Amino acid sequence: MNALGAACEGTGAEGYLPITIHGGNLHGGRVTISGARSSQYLSSLLFMAPLLGENLDIVVVDELKSQALIHVTLNVLQEAGIVVEYDSALRHFFIAAGQSYAPRNYIVPGDYPSAAALLAACAVTTDPASEIRLARLRPGEQVGDGLVAALQAMGADLSIDGDTLKLRGGRRLHGIELDGDKLIDCIPVLVAAACFAEGESVFYNVENLHYKESDRINDLCAELRQAGCMLTPRQDAIIVRGQPQGVEGGVLVDGHSDHRLLMALTIVGLRSRRGLTLNGVEHIAKSYPHFFEDLRQLGASIG
Repeated sequence: MNALGAACEGTGAEGYLPITIHGGNLHGGRVTISGARSSQYLSSLLFMAPLLGENLDIVVVDELKSQALIHVTLNVLQEAGIVVEYDSALRHFFIAAGQSYAPRNYIVPGDYPSAAALLAACAVTTDPASEIRLARLRPGEQVGDGLVAALQAMGADLSIDGDTLKLRGGRRLHGIELDGDKLIDCIPVLVAAACFAEGESVFYNVENLHYKESDRINDLCAELRQAGCMLTPRQDAIIVRGQPQGVEGGVLVDGHSDHRLLMALTIVGLRSRRGLTLNGVEHIAKSYPHFFEDLRQLGASIG
């Protein structure tokens, strides 16, 4: 941001809030950014680039995590009339000046990570008559394809019909090994589902989960352990030893102000013998305000 003409200053440790940004004469040019921790920083620059009034070159150094979400960003920009030139490795981007966002009617598709929570909740049920259908999930997206493949690999009875996913519960799930980078925001709920699968599951290449709204590796594992689940956190992985018979529950767990953790904890609570009490549930509103209401409509007992 400073290289593009903004003045950014913080009163705390470097890179931490609170941060004050002074605008003014922003300009284009050439900037470098690391993608080693998250793709979100790159997405922010891409969305800002057409507003600068000058050409912008973006060079990504190090590796680039969550590349699937950069493709989502590029698709959104293309729909809005913005042309972005980029290489196949997603390391160099060029946005020409003189572009503007096109005002028109847009159709916003369903959110795959939120859908993953409902699908996982149904997948861990023991009732073979349980079924859920979710519509408006755009086919062909890498996150969605990865989610479908992961659930099917676990043994879930999941089928696709256009933009609708249908999953039947009551099936025996089994452990998987999964590279989680392509569907990073779905990993917490898949970890929750793996807690009730037969055998061991390993979710790897997920180090950037440490740097989300919470530490989604250590915090998630700590809370799920309290519920009776068996997990081992690693710097770049989560290892789950499944318990198909369910877990005891009956404890208070903390959502760590993180909507994705709340979804994962809810799934485990539904399969625990004594249920779970969740703290900080208001944070579910970040991505899915009606999550608990929808679960009630699906038959879940939530107080």
